[in-house]
Amino acid sequence: MAPAINAIDRVLQVLITVCVAIIVLSVAADVVARYGFHRSIMMVNELSRLMFIWTTFLVMPLAIGRGMHVAITGLEQKLPPGPRMLVYRAVLIVVAVFMAVLLVSAIVCIRQRTSEAMLSMPLSMSWFFVPVAIGAAHALLHLAAEFRRGVRTERVVDFDEGHS
Repeated sequence: MAPAINAIDRVLQVLITVCVAIIVLSVAADVVARYGFHRSIMMVNELSRLMFIWTTFLVMPLAIGRGMHVAITGLEQKLPPGPRMLVYRAVLIVVAVFMAVLLVSAIVCIRQRTSEAMLSMPLSMSWFFVPVAIGAAHALLHLAAEFRRGVRTERVVDFDEGHS
């Protein structure tokens, strides 16, 4: 399962990079247009908001897979290894239920918004919910892998990396 998840992670990383680039370039172009030519690019607000939502929900499963989400582990860390694993797996189940609800809700919203058009772009409003479904589905894969492993992925933050 790990090679498949890693492959999906790499695809999401590319999509995230593209989304952030679109945000930066479109907002920069709008600033130049607004202050340089006294005209605003109408679709930039909606496009940047759409790309921000895509970025947010595509990053979500990557953060889950790397142990980068906020976790309060004070009680868990005080437990012996056996109960610690049970508590961790119970928490993963709760989070997976929330992700499943998010996935189903996103699919419902995609279906309901398909005929609703965006104001400034020739796209359906359902595109705002597509990354929510993708992120929730991929987060479920990461959660399943974590559950199978049974041990919390420890995040490593090294501020001195690369500096001597």
